[in-house]
Amino acid sequence: MSPDGVVDANPEAIIIGSPLDGTKNPDVVTMGTTLQDITGVVTFAFDFYRILPLTSAKVVAYPTELPSPTELKSLPIDDTGCQKITFGDYNVENLNPQSKHLPNVSHHIAHFLGSPDVLFLQEVQDNSGPTDDGVVSSDKTLSALAAGIVAAGGANYSWAVVDPVNNADGGEPGGNIRVAFLYRPEVVRLVNENVGTASNSTQVQNVTGQPELSLNPGRINPTSPVWTNSRKPVVCLFETIATKDRLFAINVHQSSKGGSSPIHGDPRTPVNGAIDARIGQAKETANFVSQILAVNPKAKIIISGDFNEFLFTKAVFAPFEGLVKDADVVVNIDPAERYTYQYDMSSQQLDHALVSSAIDGSLEFHHVHVNTWAPSYEARISDHDPTVGRLKMCKTQGGNGGNCSYKIESWCAAPLPSFHDFPSCL
Repeated sequence: MSPDGVVDANPEAIIIGSPLDGTKNPDVVTMGTTLQDITGVVTFAFDFYRILPLTSAKVVAYPTELPSPTELKSLPIDDTGCQKITFGDYNVENLNPQSKHLPNVSHHIAHFLGSPDVLFLQEVQDNSGPTDDGVVSSDKTLSALAAGIVAAGGANYSWAVVDPVNNADGGEPGGNIRVAFLYRPEVVRLVNENVGTASNSTQVQNVTGQPELSLNPGRINPTSPVWTNSRKPVVCLFETIATKDRLFAINVHQSSKGGSSPIHGDPRTPVNGAIDARIGQAKETANFVSQILAVNPKAKIIISGDFNEFLFTKAVFAPFEGLVKDADVVVNIDPAERYTYQYDMSSQQLDHALVSSAIDGSLEFHHVHVNTWAPSYEARISDHDPTVGRLKMCKTQGGNGGNCSYKIESWCAAPLPSFHDFPSCL
């Protein structure tokens, strides 16, 4: 989307085809590569415009800049009674204990993301990977990843996950991909941990005026038909060890855009595959968020993951309006840097973090282009870039999620109840 709000699907992108003189184009052309001017014949084939150069393209320069590790680190409690914790998000692309890219994913988390306190993961496979043997548990996958992060110099992690029904959530056949959380137990804990099952829906409960979960972690309405052959979101309620502040973390991986057509293809308008499913899924997630905010309008909520959709697709993100805001917009990331994925010659953003108003005032956030900037396609560890953020968590009475009406120095206080029967006090 351009700065003036006009949607730009990058129609100027064009494929450089085979040279007409029989020479060969460079094997490696990555994001940021500079080429000499190309002269050739423009043609159209297989849904794409392309130029057939008179001779092979010549590289002027390859990009030399590499992504830097995040500078966002956890910070201890300050004199206002607040600490800063970090969170991250990473689609780890069909990760299982046997995955060759597991050590590299571990390195990314430990080095480039700085071992976030809470980490949203997508595409975690079961313990046997793509072998379709009925296994659904992912404890060995998550254990291997946690061990790999430690070996890479990162933090010790616990995890939270709800295993799916076999072959019910889409993705690579037999792999049973699902969303999962890693979290640092010295920083946060699950509030009243009570792991749900694949078919059980967690409910928002009003506990003395504060929202809690009946299942923690738990799935959001997993039997709804909108989730057919797709990943069901998992929600956790975390509480910081130091400040007793609370954070609702909702991990999503919506239906893929499979079946979509290129912008110059025959269908006019282009087909956006499975958009109806994503609209329904967004409505389910937004409804759950509204239930949390109905109990505590100041609840801290992060919805993060692979939405498989662009923010300018209003129909998908309309259900979240008035509930949460996009983190890129909140921190005013340069629109040119709002991407986590590359497809059909375009940089795209399929991964998002949406935050409630209780967070947006303290939020820090950025994408780490460790895969889209890779020197070759083979060097990419995942097809998605990870992201990392940081937010304030403050001391409150009873861990009430930042809903503080009365403050005495760095402490949150609650008013005494009114007396209605004065004789009983004598």
